[in-house]
Formats: sequence, C-alpha cells, structure tokens
Amino acid sequence: MDYRISLFTLTRRRFYGGLMAVILSLLVVGGLQGTVAEPSLSERHSLRGAELVEAGKFEAARRALELAMVADPKNARAIVWLGQAHAGLGNLEISEKYFNTAMSISPDDPQILLIVGKSDVAKGALDAAREKLRRLTVLCGETCPQTLALTQAMRESGGAPARGSN
Repeated sequence: MDYRISLFTLTRRRFYGGLMAVILSLLVVGGLQGTVAEPSLSERHSLRGAELVEAGKFEAARRALELAMVADPKNARAIVWLGQAHAGLGNLEISEKYFNTAMSISPDDPQILLIVGKSDVAKGALDAAREKLRRLTVLCGETCPQTLALTQAMRESGGAPARGSN
C-alpha cells in the first residue's frame, strides 16, 4: 500500500512540476514580448496617424506614423497609413514602397487590402484592384465593410468589379 501511495505522489508531483514549468515559461515569454516591441505605443501613434490622414493633415500624420514604426517596425497598418500620408503629400513612389511593404508583412489584413486596393483604383490599375477585391471577398465575405468600400470605389471610378463581387 505504501508503494502505491508514493507512486501516486511521485506522479502527481511530476505533473504539477511540469504544469508549473509551463506556466512560468508562458509568463517569461509574455514578459519578454513586451520588451521586444511596444504595440500599445505603436498602436496609439498608428491610430493618431490614421485620423490625421483622414483629416487631410498629411505631414502631421507622417510624423505620427513614423513614431509608430519606431515603436514597432512590423506594424503593417502604420506602414500602409504612412503610404497614404506620402500619397497625400504627392510622394507617390514612396507611398507605393510603403504599400508593398505593408502587403508583404500582412497580405491578408482587410484594412490593408482596402487601402492598397483604393490606391490601385486611383492609379487606374483596375486589375490589381479587382485582385484585392477578390481576396477581400474570400477573407471576409461580400458584405464586410472593406469589400463594400472597395466595390464602391471601383464603381465610382468607372471600373466594374469582377463578376461575383457586389
């Protein structure tokens, strides 16, 4: 009987010891992630920059979005909005580079697909815009806000969306 109790105790100790090791490693990894990048700071600057772009304050937006990128260089939304700010400032080649970078980091982000798709429409690159619309439809459906907005932008430009899209 004593043998069974000690075997049970040993098994239980190993289980709880392993569980504690997993919990501690998650806490350590979670703590380290906060030191690698500051997503909250990056997101704050990114949101502020997006608001400034939408308000037409492109230079102020550029500064805010560059701060977002310093805090987190892989913040694809900050990068795409920085592309928008540069487009608003007339720096079309620079904006295109930022759009391509954002797409390479986060090719399936509906907001990025929308912004880059609208840029394609503005440039007259309707085939590229249709491809973004197709991807949006697959990712989030025909009635998601990004799909509807890109469809509307294409219709307003005179470019018909591909068949099967809104």
